[in-house]
This record gives sequence, structure tokens and C-alpha cells, in this order.
Amino acid sequence: MRKSVKWHDFFLLKDSNKCLLEVRMRPKHKKMGHRTMRHKVMALAMCAGVSGFGLEFGSMGQVSAGMGGAGVAVRDSAWGLYYNPALLGSDRRTKMGYSFGIQFKEQNLLQLATIDVANLEKLPDTLTNQLTGPSSGGTSVTIGGQKVDGALGGMVNALFPDAKDGKVTEGDVKNLVQEVTGNDKLTCKDITSCWGEIKGDALNNLKDKLAGAATEGGSPLVGQIINGVDPSELPGIMQEVSSGKFDANTMLEKVGKITIAKGADSVIDKLLNDFGVVDGALKGNDVNLATQNGFVFQFAGDKGSRRVESDTLGTINIQEIDSGRGAVGIGLFASAFSNASASIDPNNNKLIFDLGGKYYQATINGDSVTLELAAQQTEQGSIMSENAQHTLYANALALVEIPIGYGHTIFTPMGDVNLGLAVKFIQGIGYGDKVNFNIPPSGLNVSVDKNKMDMAQTFGLDFGMLYSPRFVKNLHLGLVAKNVNSPTINRTGVADTTLHPQVRAGVSYEMMDFLTFAFDADVLPNETLSLSSPKSQFFGGGVMANFKKVDFRLGAMQDIRSNAGEGLILTGGLNLFGFLDVAMQYGLGQNITIQGINVSNYMSLRVGGQFSF
Repeated sequence: MRKSVKWHDFFLLKDSNKCLLEVRMRPKHKKMGHRTMRHKVMALAMCAGVSGFGLEFGSMGQVSAGMGGAGVAVRDSAWGLYYNPALLGSDRRTKMGYSFGIQFKEQNLLQLATIDVANLEKLPDTLTNQLTGPSSGGTSVTIGGQKVDGALGGMVNALFPDAKDGKVTEGDVKNLVQEVTGNDKLTCKDITSCWGEIKGDALNNLKDKLAGAATEGGSPLVGQIINGVDPSELPGIMQEVSSGKFDANTMLEKVGKITIAKGADSVIDKLLNDFGVVDGALKGNDVNLATQNGFVFQFAGDKGSRRVESDTLGTINIQEIDSGRGAVGIGLFASAFSNASASIDPNNNKLIFDLGGKYYQATINGDSVTLELAAQQTEQGSIMSENAQHTLYANALALVEIPIGYGHTIFTPMGDVNLGLAVKFIQGIGYGDKVNFNIPPSGLNVSVDKNKMDMAQTFGLDFGMLYSPRFVKNLHLGLVAKNVNSPTINRTGVADTTLHPQVRAGVSYEMMDFLTFAFDADVLPNETLSLSSPKSQFFGGGVMANFKKVDFRLGAMQDIRSNAGEGLILTGGLNLFGFLDVAMQYGLGQNITIQGINVSNYMSLRVGGQFSF
């Protein structure tokens, strides 16, 4: 079944590539059970995780990748043609390099596949077992002739320290109610009705008593529940406990709203985390895959020459002049950038779940989850409603570039000014569109229409500058503008793709002939194909210790425009004899679990080699 696409919906894609997907939907079931509910969440993860492609400044070679992405002013690298063609004039040696890399970034999608929706639906049963089950610990007590086990038993035992042999009598309850209310003339006839005597300001006193008893009884979970319940509902809960027939399902229905904080119980925490994962996917979701690979060769230029001049006073002046050409570079770069995102129907974007036969809406508040009885006991408004019209965006762009660059040096009394130009032939392959979908119980079968692939050619221009001041030896200041002509890849049937200009500045300092410190920053934000993070803007730097046969690199970088939560990204690299060159990047922010392994949501690996002579 192919969904129609309205033109006013394309505003989120700007002029980016679009990917055409066919969604074949199986017949819907009339009634939703545990398995069909799980299929719905899994289907959302599958849809949102379909690969597409996106474009940023990127990374080429292992040197810069290991130094926090810094490369605009780094002379001791074979990849000057990519980062700044002015480097071809500054370091005129013969160089060659090869590099293969992959980058992964994810936001709130892969975790969806780990959610057990059937387990979420059993939340009341799980909560009951954790509160009253003997295996949950606590103390077994008797109140009004009814046995109470588990965490609630521990709280009741601490609540009535004067009870004999773990047996709470009617008199014990009356004494507590009198203490809480300040009323020594109670009219209640039994334990259940005595709890009903607590009203008004005395409700807060009861809440304090119960919270303190929960802490003393070694039951943080009970304390969390008490803190998250309206005080006016506490007498009813204690009536349930006193009856010996407590169950969380009845409690939820009775109080209508309950807040549970994380950190009190590992089993309940797993359920609360699952609620948080779904909520995170609603607020923003993304999958990015990128691969950048290339070969580069730099033909050596002429070395600068020196001439000796003298003035009328007999002072000798040694002047460096540029009497020859700079280096020439040629390369082959193959890059593919990918992104996929799902936009949730604004009319069906709530976390509404069937919990024990009743529909509850979950609200995430930091480290706590509030469960509130849904006003309409249906799936209406839920993310998993069969009437929902979510939108899947998948974008793809692959580029093959053949650049030819030249760098030239102008020697001045104030320092060396290196200018560079690179002209590159670009072969673009684009693929992209969007499709509306809901989440049927049997899941979705997503396939790609390969006939919608576009190929086109264009040319791009990169300009670079590198200034090495005479008054600060070994300091280099760089600036590069890539795609200054805004090359456009013409597309059929969809909007053309424009590679917008990218401007990056960099600085490096060489010390003791083997240490290089470098720092880069995007001057302007770069556009991406991501709905969640439509802009990227990196800054970062690092250090390289080059011992000729072996060199080490360390650094850090960060995308200040990203909403994926990858945080600060640590980088590092190692080169052995030129043949084995490895660089890695790892984010310190948000983590995800893949096959039971907890890893960062941002990772990158590059391997290759480089030589200079």
C-alpha cells in the first residue's frame, strides 16, 4: 500500500535528497494482544532505522581523525588536498596516503528493539510482586488478622514499632490515627474505617509517617510510591494493605495517578527505562551512517631558495624567495553519508499503554515516570494507534570526487602566505523520499524502489590559505572554503541537491621537531539531512607526537549543534611504519545497548596508511 505525499510536507527536507520507500501493510487485527503490541513498537524501530544518506564537512585520513578532527593547518599529513589545498604550498614533499573509515551515530532508535512491551503491560503484576512478594525481602506481619509480606510488610512493621510478635491490632491502628490527626475521639469501628478518619492537614502527617516507615523498613520502592501519590489517596491505599488483598492494578485504578522514581528497585527500573526509551524516540530520533574512503598523491614541488642582500650600512639581509612551483595533489575520494528519521503524528504522540486491562498515559519527568489513568479508555492519541499517520524520512547521498589541487607560497617580510586551489569532478548518486505510515499489529515490510536512483555530475571549487608568521616560528593559521561555487547535483522527480559552502578555520604549532598541536573549528554551521539535528558545527583539536617511524595522536572534539547527545568525543590514533595507521573516535555522552553490550551512540574507526619523502 503506497501512501500519498502532499507537497506542503516537504518543508522539513529543505533541498536535500529524498528516498522513496514502499510500505506494504499486512491486514490489521481487530484486537490487540501482548504480541501485537510488541510488534507495533518493533515496527517503529524498523521503520525509523532504514538507512538513508547525509552530508557534513567530514573526515579523511587518520592524522586529523586522531587529533580531534583538526586538519586545516596540519602540515605533517598527506591529506592537505582534502582539508586545505594551501598546505600543498607549505609542505612541498612527495606524499601519498590511503584511508578507509566508517562513522556511526544514533539517537533513540536502536534501543526500541530491546523493549519488551508485554513486560510493560504486566507492570501492575510486577509492581504487586515487588511490594508484597516474599522474594522482595521485607518482613511478614499480620494486620487485622491479614498477612502482609514483602516490602509493604517491612513498612507496616516499622510503622507500628509497639506491635507484639508482628501482629498489628485495631488498637495499634487507632493509636497511630490519633497521633496523626490529633483526635482522641475516633468514631471508627474497625481498622479499615479508621484509616478513613484521616483527612485534611492530617493527610500530610500520614504521608510523612509512611515515608519514614518505608525508609526504616528498608523499602525504597514503597517510599518512592508514597512520595508520588496524592496524600488524599493514602488512606485508601492503607485500607487495601490492611485488607490483605493489595494489588497494584487496583491501586492504580483507585488513585488514578502515581509517580515512581528510578533507583529504588532494579526490576521496576527496567520498566521505567523502557518508558523513557519510547519517550526519547518521540522527542527526537536519528540514525546516521557515514563512510569516507580515499587515495591521495602529492607530487613534490620546488624548495624555496634564499638570496643574500646587503644595504649601504653593510648589514647582511638573507631573504627567502619563491622561485619555483608548489606541490600538486591529486586524489580519489568516495563518500557516502546516511540518515534516517521518523516524524511522529502530532495527533497520536502520547505514551498510552494497556496496563492490566486499563489504559494509562505515561509521562516522563527526568528520572521518574508518572502513570495516569487515560481520560478515554482507548488507544486514541497513542503513538501505536492504528489511526496514526507517522512519517518516515530516509535520505541518501553518495559522492565520488576526483580533486586536483595546487598550493603556492608568497614569501613576505611578515611571514609566508600559502594559497591553494582545488578543482574537483563530482559524481553524485542520490536517493530519497518520504512516506506516511502507521504501525499495524503485524509490523511493516519496507522495501526500496531502486528505479528512483539518480546519478549526476558536477564540479566543485575549494580555496585555502595558510599563514605562517615570521615573528612566531612554527605557528600556522589556516582557513579553507570548500564547495565555494555551491555545486548542484541535478535530480529527476525531486528537488536538486546543492552542496553548500563549508568554511573551517584551523591553527597548529610545531614544537621540538616532533610535537604538533592543532585546533579546528567550523566557522559556519553545515547543513545535514537529519530532522533531529539539521545543523552540525564541530570544533576540536589534539596533539601528535611524530617519531618518524611511529607516531601517536590524541584529541577531542564536539558538535555544538547536535541534538543526538553524543557529548564530548575523544579521539586517538597510532601509526606504525606508515603501513598501519589507525584512528578511533568515541563519544562520552549518551550510551546505547547493542547485543547486550553498552556502547556510545557515536563511534568512528579509520584505517589506512601514509608516506612522505
